[in-house]
Amino acid sequence: MQYVLSRKSNQGILDLVVLLMKEGFKIRHNLDHIKSEDDIVGICIDFKDRSVFQLNVICMIMSSRSLGFKKHLYPEEVIEHFDRLVRKQDFEFYYHLVDIVSKEQDRSFGVLFAVDTLKEKEII
Repeated sequence: MQYVLSRKSNQGILDLVVLLMKEGFKIRHNLDHIKSEDDIVGICIDFKDRSVFQLNVICMIMSSRSLGFKKHLYPEEVIEHFDRLVRKQDFEFYYHLVDIVSKEQDRSFGVLFAVDTLKEKEII
């Protein structure tokens, strides 16, 4: 079983990673050394492998789809309920929280990326 989390802040990810390391989780993709300017879309806590790793945009979309297009929790919310969500692995409670946060109008589904088109300039 896994929890998929959206990034609210890189500091929230770092704080959660520190707690997970203390619980014996393997940290992948240098999540324990991220900087505030690093672009992170989301992370996954995998209980089978006892690891945490980054996710890309496609993985976040597919995860949201598998939840019925619901929104993801933030790392800060897992920290708030760390004992119940991580130590006790209460997946029913996880889905309950996902249902609650999915009703929040101002919570996005994830990170939106925009690509600017480059215009060729004539050189005279």
